[in-house]
Amino acid sequence: MTVSRLRLALSAAIAAAALGSCDGATAPDGGLILGFRQLLPATWYMHAANDSLLPTTISVRSVGIVEERTIVDSSRLVVRNDFTYQQRYWLRVFVSGVLDRSDLVIDEGTWTSDFAVYRFSSTLRPRTFTVTVPVPGRLLSDEPLVFFTSAPTTQGRYHLDPPIPP
Repeated sequence: MTVSRLRLALSAAIAAAALGSCDGATAPDGGLILGFRQLLPATWYMHAANDSLLPTTISVRSVGIVEERTIVDSSRLVVRNDFTYQQRYWLRVFVSGVLDRSDLVIDEGTWTSDFAVYRFSSTLRPRTFTVTVPVPGRLLSDEPLVFFTSAPTTQGRYHLDPPIPP
């Protein structure tokens, strides 16, 4: 086999593998959009927030003269076929280094697809967030996990399997 035929065969194999790893979506004109990964209805578990494994700090703010630190311990996102979701996450809030409270936050609502981005809208509170699917079995989210004015956005990394406790 000549070098050019070998390169052509290798290029074809790489293209076939790339197309096989991508899901497709239908465009409004009926054409197929490649490279779009579909959101799998399932239970998803957060493994990391802001590039740090859980548990991790997601917010530090001054409240009067004290520091308030919010830590996310875990999060579970249930995505359903009927375009609804439920999310639960567990937070601990420390004030001046002392545990003030532990919260279980429950949210639910609907989700829509905008091709490569999924938009989640709460029906319980004024909250929206987005999710992308970089590879099968993984979700990346940009979401507010705390509810105060000017809350920071947390980048979450979700997997289909629950994290192993430390």
